[in-house]
Amino acid sequence: MEEKRRYKRFEIFLKATTDKGAGKLINVSRFGMQASVDLTDNQINVTDPVDVEILLPDRNENVLCEGIVRHVEKKNNTYLIGIEIKAMDPSAKYDILEFAYKAWGKKNRENV
Repeated sequence: MEEKRRYKRFEIFLKATTDKGAGKLINVSRFGMQASVDLTDNQINVTDPVDVEILLPDRNENVLCEGIVRHVEKKNNTYLIGIEIKAMDPSAKYDILEFAYKAWGKKNRENV
């Protein structure tokens, strides 16, 4: 299968809440992210708008992101959703990417 992503995704595990349900952020890239969301009553479909609130360590406030759902995969009552970032404060995006990059670097150094 041909890779369609333009930018590297960094594994990251942060608490996140969407307007569809609570869950966690699994990975992030420059223009997208994947979240695991627990849904019981809500439906989520490709092209749906989605608001994401991310709890980032070392920040005194949650990071807000507006996005569009680009991929949905159901696993029991959990959905893996791919989100294209449409709007996010640039400094908040930098902080998330920096946090993910540092975790990725630490993981790679440990495997050497």
